[in-house]
Amino acid sequence: MFSAILIILVLCITDLSRTRSSQFKSLTKHSFWIFVVIFLLLMKMGGKHVESPYIVISQIITFFYFLFFIFIIPTLSLLETTYINIFNFFNDFKGNNSKLINNSNSNMNRNIRLYSTFNKKKQYLKEFE
Repeated sequence: MFSAILIILVLCITDLSRTRSSQFKSLTKHSFWIFVVIFLLLMKMGGKHVESPYIVISQIITFFYFLFFIFIIPTLSLLETTYINIFNFFNDFKGNNSKLINNSNSNMNRNIRLYSTFNKKKQYLKEFE
């Protein structure tokens, strides 16, 4: 029973995608509802008597519970990251250069912010000298 709680702590390691929100990941949304069904089935089987068919069914559902965290989440995150990279590659290949221009502007804005932050820190340190 302790391993069922401990496996949730491994979730931050097994999720390999760049975006942490599942708002933009359709496969993760569907797998979440499959996980909810597995969880509810485990809850229902936990309330049953310790008899022959319920023990086997509970062991099979427990296997799928751990399979979700160990195999399905890393596989889905790799698949969705790969799909996003392929989509971005083909959008850039078609000649959609607006993204490149926006990236150069954002890099320039980031450099300006870093420079101003550096100057603020420098002025702050001068106050204590």
